[in-house]
Amino acid sequence: MRLEQHKDFSLFKEVHKSLEPATIWRVAKIRPDSLSLMKFLSRLCCKKPPEQPVLCSKCTHHHMHIEVVHALFECPFTDSPARLQTFIETVRPLSAPLHEHLKNVEPATLVLYLMGMIDDVIADLMPIELYPESLINCANFLQSVLSSHQENSTHFVEP
Repeated sequence: MRLEQHKDFSLFKEVHKSLEPATIWRVAKIRPDSLSLMKFLSRLCCKKPPEQPVLCSKCTHHHMHIEVVHALFECPFTDSPARLQTFIETVRPLSAPLHEHLKNVEPATLVLYLMGMIDDVIADLMPIELYPESLINCANFLQSVLSSHQENSTHFVEP
């Protein structure tokens, strides 16, 4: 970690004692093989919502969300809602209370859970040693949703 490597950050470390790496980076440290997936989640987490409506090339509807939200909950030309339901039903490791919680949570909150941005409830409902595997499963799922949403898109260009 950069703070440990450079002495210039000693004052910074003293002032900001409560800073901890984001969950996705802790998972990447525990499971180095997941680094590319955690980078994917980081880019997804940092993606700024559009300021103007975006036209979906699949359904031709305008949306104001990051693409993964549109693909999971709004686009009628994807099987993502069914895939999400199947994912929640089958992903492991999920405890029964966590499974119930994820089934009943608001869509926007569910996306934050899947991206690893909210982990407090998950930490209460899942043994912490199982969380890295769960987050890796979520990253793989979100990556597949985005690739299938983009893969089947067609762009029409007039001659």
